[in-house]
Amino acid sequence: ESAESAEAESTESAAEDGSDVENTESVEDNDNADNADDAESQSADASEYTLKQDEMPELTALVQSYCQAKTDCDPEALQQLFGVTDLSEDQIAAEREKMELVKASIKAYKNISCYYIEGAEADSYVIFPYFEIQYRKASNLMPTLTWGYVKKQEDGQYRMVSELSDTEKEYVKTIGERADVKELQNQVKEAAA
Repeated sequence: ESAESAEAESTESAAEDGSDVENTESVEDNDNADNADDAESQSADASEYTLKQDEMPELTALVQSYCQAKTDCDPEALQQLFGVTDLSEDQIAAEREKMELVKASIKAYKNISCYYIEGAEADSYVIFPYFEIQYRKASNLMPTLTWGYVKKQEDGQYRMVSELSDTEKEYVKTIGERADVKELQNQVKEAAA
């Protein structure tokens, strides 16, 4: 099971029971004290970039594909979004079973959007997928904001990254501390309350 898959299920479960709708793994939780050298060699300056929404169709399509794979309970499609193609039949069956449990309470993902900021290196992005979850037993949609890291692969396609390098973790932490990102998180929290 990928870290992103576990995170998303945890976020969806938290949103269903009314608890915090943000990613349960806070961008501030990364322990990088021993990685100062990596952070210093970082080429990107987060302050140079602007938080954007849906200006890169390929990033929005990636988030839409993620939500569709979750809705369809398709672990192979979900893992392909992370560049994983070598799952065993047992892994596929176990992941599908977990996805079916989530689907039992979630009917659909609506109003899908992708906020993003350029990443720590070329052709990478810190993404903030936004969607509204339609639960089967609730009439109101639940606004949800998560985060992820995306890189362009050799085949030219963007893929989500489940394991970040120390430099990427530090960069994501810096992005998470930006005023515009905190404002977006607060807006989603208020809409979900």
